[in-house]
Amino acid sequence: MSTSLPIQRDNRRRDLPAAAGQTVFTFDAPLTDVLDLTVAVRVAPATAFVPVSLGFTVALLPGNVGATVTFATAPRPTSGDPVTTVRLTGSRIHARTTDATRGGAIRSTALEGELDRQAMVLQELRRDVDEASGSRDTAVAAAAAAAAAAAPAAAAVTQLAGP
Repeated sequence: MSTSLPIQRDNRRRDLPAAAGQTVFTFDAPLTDVLDLTVAVRVAPATAFVPVSLGFTVALLPGNVGATVTFATAPRPTSGDPVTTVRLTGSRIHARTTDATRGGAIRSTALEGELDRQAMVLQELRRDVDEASGSRDTAVAAAAAAAAAAAPAAAAVTQLAGP
């Protein structure tokens, strides 16, 4: 594990249900810049999230362990409004911000920070590749459904063949 940020196994995306009147949402994965977070909203009965670029602010939490997103107007103003989900997604575009070595000496803090930023980008890349390719979770669910569908057919064949 990193010594500068707690980089855990994570897809760096949070789908958060919006309570009536709620304006503050927390992203609980490490971030190093407010521009590394994208915001989208889905209002029922829609199935797709719509990107949002205005009407909120992002503030990093102390130690860069996450961020809060504060909307000027609640995404779901009252309980009578449709169910709303806010999606917060880590979307870092990697850039080298420092040298890990200087004068032949390795600067461990700079190296740890660089490795943390690379780990975040790799986690986000894995998430995006999985989504584009149908994801491992989808493949596992499809295999389980196929096995469940095959079980009754196997039982019927056993009954026909007899003991």
